[in-house]
Amino acid sequence: MRRLICAFLLAAGPATAQQPPLPAVTLGAGMHLIHAEVADRDASRAYGLMERTSLPPNGGMLFVFQERDLHCMWMKNTLLPLSDYVSLHVPLTAATRGLIDRRRIGLLKPGATLVYCVCSLEPEEAEDQIAALLARNERVARLPMTGQDVFGHAEFLTPEGDLRTLPPYLPDPDPRWGGLDGFYAARLTRTP
Repeated sequence: MRRLICAFLLAAGPATAQQPPLPAVTLGAGMHLIHAEVADRDASRAYGLMERTSLPPNGGMLFVFQERDLHCMWMKNTLLPLSDYVSLHVPLTAATRGLIDRRRIGLLKPGATLVYCVCSLEPEEAEDQIAALLARNERVARLPMTGQDVFGHAEFLTPEGDLRTLPPYLPDPDPRWGGLDGFYAARLTRTP
């Protein structure tokens, strides 16, 4: 059973693949669909995004590991500017609580965007993480979202401009089709 998705990379633009095609999946991220290649074997994870100069619109790569653990990754010969669009999503544990720290923020180039997201209603996994990050790191700032960023659903936004969906949102007369998961996302930028 696949237990942990360690890293997910998302980009825009045409693809230039140098390795054999990988299996692909379509993922839902809130109201967005992402078409991701799946790197779930040692060879495909080792090759990763090497030699690529771009990815298709709403395209990405999932790095999946069989064992639940922290995994380090080095993207050798990766031509994509990964500092523009790297997103890590792992369960919040004692080991991952400080995953986005001062050193890792320093790896982003100034102006790069970082999106922190979690499918959770718990403030300590969502809002509290961003508040703590902003309090301890002057090289990152919030980029508030607008109603236009969420297809006109300004009710999904917090006063700070973060995305927060709740189960009663988007009701439907048929309860099987209404409502949303509890989801949180904050858009941040690396400052100079």
